[in-house]
Amino acid sequence: MSKLIRTALHRLYLALIAIPFKLMPSLAYMTFSGAGSTQQLCRHIARQGYSRVLIVSDGPLVALGIVQRAIDALEAEGVNCTVYDGILPDPTFAMVEEGLAMCRQHNCDAVLAIGGGSSIDCAKTLVSSFSNGDDPRKMVGYFKV
Repeated sequence: MSKLIRTALHRLYLALIAIPFKLMPSLAYMTFSGAGSTQQLCRHIARQGYSRVLIVSDGPLVALGIVQRAIDALEAEGVNCTVYDGILPDPTFAMVEEGLAMCRQHNCDAVLAIGGGSSIDCAKTLVSSFSNGDDPRKMVGYFKV
């Protein structure tokens, strides 16, 4: 196959892949940074109407009191908090399922990840599984969520 044909096919492929993204609604992102950003984020969560938040984090951040700052700010806004602090590096499906069980048990309507990539990855998988009712193992791979 000639280089010209390969280039044309590649461009066609990229154009076809871009179509679904153009049809999706655009998202508005908010960033809170600097002094008082935890309170701003927690106030925003409350203003969105969420009343029961599962906080996904790890034990050391809970022990350092970092998670408690978010709990205090959320509770000051009238939001009930449940903490799942069982996250370890490279989270497993068992960790996701444990957090998912807590989310269901406390009837949470929002999830807040506090920490690094492991907490964020676990929280994203947990929320995806919670919202669509699928087993998290079925979400492995591309275009599953």
